[in-house]
Amino acid sequence: MRQRRGEADRFWEKVVKGPRPHDCWIWTGAIADDGYGRFWVTRDGEQRTLRPQRHAYEHLTGETLHPGNPLMHVCDVPLCVHASELR
Repeated sequence: MRQRRGEADRFWEKVVKGPRPHDCWIWTGAIADDGYGRFWVTRDGEQRTLRPQRHAYEHLTGETLHPGNPLMHVCDVPLCVHASELR
């Protein structure tokens, strides 16, 4: 997934990383009623929301996730966006 520089900056300024390599990276941006984060992006001229963990996973791994494929948190923390904690 290719993203504009501004989008990446906006995303990462809303993430707090723990001090150890396998600590959670916590999303501090918008949070929905279900306890999961929301990140707004513009795609094809339209604004839409993404779950931050899916956005981070695609950005860090280079893999494109199919919308129907679940992405699970190994750490069981809904706001974690650390790619090594997502499967």
